[in-house]
Amino acid sequence: MKSKLITGTLILTLAGFLTRILGFFYKLLLSNILGTELLGIYQLIFPIYALCFTLYASGIQTAISKMVAENLKATQSTSKKILFIGSVLSLFIAIFCSIFLYLSADFIAVAIIKEPRCSQSLRLLCGVFPACSLSACINGFYYGNKQTVHPAIAQLIEQISRIGFSVLYIFYMSTKSAPFSCETAVIAIFVGELTAAIYNLFVVLNSNTTHVQEKTISSHKILNQLCFFSIPLTTTHLVISLLHSIEAILIPNLLQKSGMSLSEALSIYGILTGMTMSLLLFPSTITNSLCVLLLPSISEAASKQNKTYITKAIRYSFQYSLLIGGFIGFCFFIFGPQLGEILFHNRLSGIFLQNLSLLCPMLYLSATLSSILNGLGKMKLTFRNTSIGLLLRIVLLLLFIPYYGISGYFYSLLISQLVATTMDVLIFKKAGTLN
Repeated sequence: MKSKLITGTLILTLAGFLTRILGFFYKLLLSNILGTELLGIYQLIFPIYALCFTLYASGIQTAISKMVAENLKATQSTSKKILFIGSVLSLFIAIFCSIFLYLSADFIAVAIIKEPRCSQSLRLLCGVFPACSLSACINGFYYGNKQTVHPAIAQLIEQISRIGFSVLYIFYMSTKSAPFSCETAVIAIFVGELTAAIYNLFVVLNSNTTHVQEKTISSHKILNQLCFFSIPLTTTHLVISLLHSIEAILIPNLLQKSGMSLSEALSIYGILTGMTMSLLLFPSTITNSLCVLLLPSISEAASKQNKTYITKAIRYSFQYSLLIGGFIGFCFFIFGPQLGEILFHNRLSGIFLQNLSLLCPMLYLSATLSSILNGLGKMKLTFRNTSIGLLLRIVLLLLFIPYYGISGYFYSLLISQLVATTMDVLIFKKAGTLN
C-alpha cells in the first residue's frame, strides 16, 4: 500500500507540475491578451464554475474513489458498475446545472456577480459540465484503484488542448472584428474538457474486465451507497463553495468601497486571482497529489483496521506538508516581487505573493489533514473547521477591506487560515496521532 501511495503521488505530482507549467504560460498569455481588467472579469465566472462542479461531480467522484477502494472483494466488473452508476448520476445533475445556468445567466451576471459582461461567458460555460462530470467520475475510479497514470495523462491532454485551441485562435482566427475575449477563453475550457473526456472514455471502454464467478452488488445497493457517501460530501463542498463564491464576489465590490473605481477593483482582482494565487498555489501540486491518494489509502487502511499505517501516514504527511509549505513560503517571501516581474511583468502581483507567503505552510498542511479526515469518515469535522474559517474570513473581509483596501484581504486570509489550520491540528493532537 505504501509503495502504491508513493508511486501514485510521484506520477500525479509530475503530471501536476507539467500541467501547472503549461497553465503558467497560459495565464501569461491571457494576462497579455486580455489585460488585467478583462482577466478580472474572466476570473469572476470561476466561483460559479466551482459551485456547479461541486453539485455534479465533487462528492460523487470522492464517493466512487472511496467505494472502489473499500470494496476489497469486488471484481473489476463490480468496480466498473460503481463507475457507470456514478457517471449516470453525475451526468444527469450536470445537464440540469447546464440548463439552469443557461436560463439564468443574465440574472446571475447582473444580480449576483454584479458584472453584466459575464453573462455570455456563463452561457458558454454550460457546455463544459457534462464532459467535466464524466472525466471526474472516471478519475475517481482510477484513484480508488490507486492507478494514477490515466488521470495524469488526462490532466495533460486537457491543458494542452485548451492552450492549443487558444494559440490557434490567436494566430489564425483573431481579428479586430473577432478578438480573443473572455468568451473565447471559456470555449478553450470546453475544448480541453471535451478532449480529456473523450480520452477517459476511450481508456475505460477499452480496458480489460476480469470475469470472476462471484455475486456482484446490485445496482440499487450501489446507488444507495453512492448517495450515502456523496450527499454529505456534496453538501459540505456546496456550503464551502458558496462561501468561497460569496468571498470572490465581495472582493471587487468591497475594493470599490475602499475608494477604487470599478476598473481599478477589477484590475486588482485580476492580478490577485489570475496571477498571484496561481503562483502561490503552484507548488501545492505535491500536496494535492498526496491528498488525492491519501483518501482511498486511508479508507482502505481503516476498513482493515490498520491503525499502524494510519498513524504513520498522518505523521509523515504532517511533516512533509509543513516542510514543503515552509520552504515554499520562505522562497516566496524572499523572491516574490522578482517572480511577479519576471513571470507576469507585473511587480504588484509579486508584492501580493510576498504578503501571502505566510499562508503556504497552513494551506498545504490544512489540505492534507482534511483529506485524511475524509478518508477516516470524519467529514463533519472537515466541514466544521473549513466553514468556520471561511465564515470568519468573510466577516473580516467586510470589516477590513473598506478601511485597509487590498491589505485588508491579506489580513483576513491569514487570520482565518490560521484559525482553520489550528483546529485541524488540534483534532489529531487530541487523538494522539501527532504527539
